[in-house]
Amino acid sequence: MMLRDLEKVRQLQRGHLAAQWYVAFALHTAGQEQAAVEAMFEALQRNARFDVDGDVRILDPELQRALPEVVQIAETLLADDPDNADFLLLRAGAQWRQEAWAEAAADVEQVLQSDGAPPFAYVVRGAIQLHRRQYDEAASDFESALAADPRQLIAMVGLAQTHEARGDYPAARE
Repeated sequence: MMLRDLEKVRQLQRGHLAAQWYVAFALHTAGQEQAAVEAMFEALQRNARFDVDGDVRILDPELQRALPEVVQIAETLLADDPDNADFLLLRAGAQWRQEAWAEAAADVEQVLQSDGAPPFAYVVRGAIQLHRRQYDEAASDFESALAADPRQLIAMVGLAQTHEARGDYPAARE
């Protein structure tokens, strides 16, 4: 019953980030770890703000409240399965969104060494490279994410911002 209600919430509130986090944490509470991890990945990829210089906590309060709990959940899952790429990427994604660059980089590098790394891993590493002003590497990672999944909006935005940072405005508009 609860899982059916959660799916109804997800369908009715698809555009609301708070609803996505609610579903993710409820799935975790219900012991549906794989579904919870997938829902957390989806929430982490929404409303990515590469372009905000100010305090992101003001703009994304739901995300900021959720991130420490996501890290804690990922660490609990990793305690039982320390080499699980999904759990490492979940922690890396939350760390990236908290601007814990070094920690996110370490986890995402480990994920990218595994076979079949998901496109989101390239997005996280691309965002880290963009932050470090390593524009060629960032562009390569965003392009890898888009090659694997052309619908990766977050990779499109990251690639455009990488081109903009390099001063290549025509490429940024594409």
